[in-house]
Amino acid sequence: MSNKIIQVAKQRWLSPRIYIYSILLLLLAWLMHRHVQPQIEAGQPLREAESIFVEPARDDLPVKDSELRSVAAKRLPLLVLVGKHSEDLTSLREALLVDWRESYSIVLLQADADTSVLRYFQVKTSPAAILFTPDNEERARYDEPLFNAESLNTWLKSLQ
Repeated sequence: MSNKIIQVAKQRWLSPRIYIYSILLLLLAWLMHRHVQPQIEAGQPLREAESIFVEPARDDLPVKDSELRSVAAKRLPLLVLVGKHSEDLTSLREALLVDWRESYSIVLLQADADTSVLRYFQVKTSPAAILFTPDNEERARYDEPLFNAESLNTWLKSLQ
């Protein structure tokens, strides 16, 4: 019985498959080391592993902290108005604040200089209004070609 076990063990250990796998493993480790070595020598942080199964991370929110300072103090749903400077959304925001100051935090984002705002919020038409819950989940989106305070008031009332 012990001779049979020894014979099977010898056959497995003397199999060329084990040596080929070992050489490939060492080759892979050497290639990984060679790839990372210039970054280590330059003192750069190593990049995180990128996977095809993980959704690429969005860029950081392209909004200054000062623009969101008034929102941070309240735990209200957030209404984001995204538009361009040519579309006078400041007066629209002021009109909405009269009726909805207690119900929503209303933020105006101008996307003229930086189109990353449009990409971040996935806005296809400008102007657009996006409503977020207090937990930062998108609840609704209003992106009609032309809208005004009355149409947004009607839309917000339909959501309550």
